[in-house]
Amino acid sequence: MKLGDVTFPGILILIKIILRVCIGQEVSTPNFVKAMQSLPLDIAFFTLSLFVAYDRVFSPEPKLFVTLVLGLVALSCVITLLCRWCETLLIKERILFSHFISMLNLGLSTFALGHVLSILN
Repeated sequence: MKLGDVTFPGILILIKIILRVCIGQEVSTPNFVKAMQSLPLDIAFFTLSLFVAYDRVFSPEPKLFVTLVLGLVALSCVITLLCRWCETLLIKERILFSHFISMLNLGLSTFALGHVLSILN
């Protein structure tokens, strides 16, 4: 797999974030922060779909494939829960803790993406 294989889907994620911030609502700092805090969720599901799309075609071991997909689904659930928790913390005005959890969440999703890319190479 080449870098170009993930460039187009990555651009689509950025377009999704821009549309989430700009369409149907006022462009403001709180809306931008909410969109950025949901970025790990977008990365997690991008990672899952990328792994399923490429590894299903090239993987000779179905048991390993199913195990890794279930692991990625579980991680996506954790990331989803952390994103919802960040939204709750923002509403309660615990901004620094919300940003800390969001950065942890971003680290988890980026780690998963890096791991999947290393498996696919």
